[in-house]
Amino acid sequence: MRHTLPDQWGYTLIELLLTTAIAALLIQAGLGLGSLITRERQALSILELQRLVQFARGQAVNMQGDVVLCALDESQDCEREWTGRQVVVFSDRNRDRRLDEGEALQMSMWPEERGRLAWRASLGRPYLAFTAMGSTYQNGSFILCYEEGAERPDVVLTLNRGGRPYLNKPGKRRCPK
Repeated sequence: MRHTLPDQWGYTLIELLLTTAIAALLIQAGLGLGSLITRERQALSILELQRLVQFARGQAVNMQGDVVLCALDESQDCEREWTGRQVVVFSDRNRDRRLDEGEALQMSMWPEERGRLAWRASLGRPYLAFTAMGSTYQNGSFILCYEEGAERPDVVLTLNRGGRPYLNKPGKRRCPK
């Protein structure tokens, strides 16, 4: 005969172990979901960068003239560091490599959430210019870093003189500051 008091309550060892196992699985799934979200954000940043490059190149061919892609600083000059800057694609009819009235084709921002981004060109130019044939005037690479304080970039998108972008190994490049 079993004697229990009506005001006693509690959990069995099996119930506690089962609850702990379920909690551990949920925590592990949550951590995996966080890295999945990070990888998706990184993939979206790369796609946005490739889209900007392809748009600028396509506009140069369609318009049969020079088109420039760059990030603007406060004085509306092209800048090497893109993070937190306004990114612009413009037709450069007068070839001064500056955004003039009526030249803008597309403007957007490169927020810090997309990663730190910088353009490094072979001739040290802070812009990427496409010709009417879709080629560029210089080779260069976009360096994209996601983690604050990282030494090596996560992604390097390189453009050859033909104007075609391709993903490259980070190599000895350094993240933008």
